[in-house]
Amino acid sequence: MVCIKIVLKKFFLITVLLFNYLNVFSLSIFQNSDFVSLSMDDGLSNNTIKYIMMDSHDFVWICTDMGLCRYDGTNFETISPINFNENFCYKRFDKIYEDIDGMFWILSEGVLYKYDYIENKILYSFSGVISLCYDKEKSSLWAISDSGLVRFYKGQKYNICNTLKSVEILNVLGDSLFCYSKQSGVFQFDVNQNRIHIFNDNKNIEFSSAYKDKNGNLFVLSRFDGCYLFDKNSNKFLLIDDIELQSLLSGHANDINGDGNYIYFSTSYNGLVIYDRILKKIQNIKKLPFLNYNINDNNLSCVYIDKYKGLWLGTSESGVNYRSSFSSGFHYYNSITNKNGDLGTVGNFIEYGDYVYVATEGGLSRINIKNNEAESVNIS
Repeated sequence: MVCIKIVLKKFFLITVLLFNYLNVFSLSIFQNSDFVSLSMDDGLSNNTIKYIMMDSHDFVWICTDMGLCRYDGTNFETISPINFNENFCYKRFDKIYEDIDGMFWILSEGVLYKYDYIENKILYSFSGVISLCYDKEKSSLWAISDSGLVRFYKGQKYNICNTLKSVEILNVLGDSLFCYSKQSGVFQFDVNQNRIHIFNDNKNIEFSSAYKDKNGNLFVLSRFDGCYLFDKNSNKFLLIDDIELQSLLSGHANDINGDGNYIYFSTSYNGLVIYDRILKKIQNIKKLPFLNYNINDNNLSCVYIDKYKGLWLGTSESGVNYRSSFSSGFHYYNSITNKNGDLGTVGNFIEYGDYVYVATEGGLSRINIKNNEAESVNIS
């Protein structure tokens, strides 16, 4: 009997060691496969990237702390308009959008520029911009400025409401803008009726970001209370009534995204929180010792879902975590695979073809997600 126990213990130990070995082996190969990290050494104007966007011609536009770049998959081009008096290359760029006419709207240090790439000219500038949101469904660019709410549509500027100032646009739902201010909390602005509706029940709640699913459901993330769902029937924001979810998100939530019945939250201390809307169940994935297939950092900055249903998590210090749709474990890209050192804080993700581009404080990273999925299958 004693011999049997000893044999079973040895078998268990060997199994655990073999599992960890295969897991680490899988991780190391995944890290070095089809991972390209690009920086100033490759022509990028600055390594600190604030935002990235893919235009209608498949070029990547990169907003950095010093300069705006356009990337064709091989070379970087730093944008320098011929009719701009100041040195455009040394400005900080925060956001960029492309409208239906192929014009680019660029936010830089509180100034919104309309830019024609073909002519390489600034066509228009508008100062005092605080918040910006692009509605793809209606091809409208909305801006909150010192002079109020402004809409840019088909090349024209429309002054909508001069009372909306110092607010942040959370999202657009139909003909309504959902905004947030410290004074009024979250409120709804009906564009057609030119009317503001303040949600008094949520007046003292501080909202940070929002996610709109394919069915038009709007989820708004609170910095301290959890997640709210906008109920169209009652025209109210209703707190998702789950004590565990509220506890995990309270004071820690950074970003929100979703896919089908699942809502994903990135947090500062509690890692990834997944909420099943149908079953009302919560899964909390955190960095744990001796578990290499879990995430490598509990401080997550953003979350993204690719077309293969792969889950991407940006961290504040430890690069990118990734889980494919058919895997239960996470892999990661970190400073080991980055020739320029630490990736730093991850800003946002965009996707084109079989590539995911990642905006980081350490430069632009490009990952071939199709090859990595196939590789994960071979390894497992």
